[in-house]
Amino acid sequence: MTQLLQASKEQMQTWRRHLHQHPETEFSVFDTAAFVIQKLIEFGLVVHEGVGQIGIVAELRKGTSSVVTSHIKTFTKTGIKLESGDLLKADLVVSATGLELLPMGGMAIEVDGKLMSLPDTLGFRGMMLSDIPNFVLAAGYTNASWTLKCDLTSEYVCRMLNHMDKKGFQYCVARNLDPSMERVAFLDLASGYVDRSIDSFPKQGTRSPWKLYQNYLLDIISLRFGSMQDKEMEYGRAKT
Repeated sequence: MTQLLQASKEQMQTWRRHLHQHPETEFSVFDTAAFVIQKLIEFGLVVHEGVGQIGIVAELRKGTSSVVTSHIKTFTKTGIKLESGDLLKADLVVSATGLELLPMGGMAIEVDGKLMSLPDTLGFRGMMLSDIPNFVLAAGYTNASWTLKCDLTSEYVCRMLNHMDKKGFQYCVARNLDPSMERVAFLDLASGYVDRSIDSFPKQGTRSPWKLYQNYLLDIISLRFGSMQDKEMEYGRAKT
């Protein structure tokens, strides 16, 4: 039994590594779906593919389930009524989709009395927003461990604060000096919950320091060892 458990553990670790290497980014999500389908079929389950484009549903018992893609009109005492008029009987309803991302938790950000529009800002090194001083967010990788990028962000912020203390600066703010630079989506996840709200998020650029490279080695060089003197980072003291 011990040997069997150890073998299962090693197999699960192999699967986990594969899934981390093929997350929900760009076309990698199709590889992820194919991998999961293969493993479910190997377990002897009946698999329904293409649910909501790339979703997967597996049956624990053959012939006891069906897949319906529609819009919910309302909940009833016995289940769910669809906009088509059909009624799905259900003893239990589990919400597994419909998530709505809320950038910055819905926080309103003002600078000198002006309400800032997040979609009009650009992400600086994936942690600051253009024209918003002394504001840092932590956004991890979508193709690797989330905390790897968060750790590098924390290190950079500490270096920046030490630099400001040493020079006597009171604020720092990223400034985009190239208004003609193309703006693209901040996140590259191929998921419905991202697509539904991505327009309310900041944008990213197409070159450093405004582009999210999703590359740990490049970020180590940039965030851990890069200079604090950046032509697109403005330091100063508050005017009185």
